[in-house]
Amino acid sequence: MTNTLDADKAKAVFEQHFTQYRMLNEQLNRIPPFAVTLTGGFWYIAVVVASYGSLTDELESLARCLVMTFAGLCNVMLVLIAIRVRDVMRAYEASLKTYAGTAWPDTTRGRVPLLGDYSMIAMYCTLILVGALLSFIAAIIIFWPQTNYPWCWYALGLIVTVVCMIVGYVLLPKLGRK
Repeated sequence: MTNTLDADKAKAVFEQHFTQYRMLNEQLNRIPPFAVTLTGGFWYIAVVVASYGSLTDELESLARCLVMTFAGLCNVMLVLIAIRVRDVMRAYEASLKTYAGTAWPDTTRGRVPLLGDYSMIAMYCTLILVGALLSFIAAIIIFWPQTNYPWCWYALGLIVTVVCMIVGYVLLPKLGRK
């Protein structure tokens, strides 16, 4: 009777972990299209949408610069989110492999050198980071010079924004803990 209970418990745990793993995989596969949509939308706003004279040329350029910078920061955060989701998936893989035994697929063959289990997500993250880099370059080279503000203001604003993001990353999860 104990063996039956242990087997039933192991099966239930496996099914719950596999369901969670599947949902994480679905979430991970949604990040790249979301990044493309988000970046494309911000680029469209920054390059195409006009203020129709409601802003001065300097303020309009500043707004465009900030939109492109925000697009770059969003892409960097999406890369961190993708890596975190993949890390959580890896934690579930250990228990799934244990239960499945030899039925678990062997993915060691065909791995990209140096990337291992993270080859697919590393390629996605590389493309997303290129989008972030292009957003930052466009903000700095195309839009910032038209604002007539010194370069140090952009650098200072970017540093303050990144520090705020890091502080938020560290402090916000602690708010929910007791």
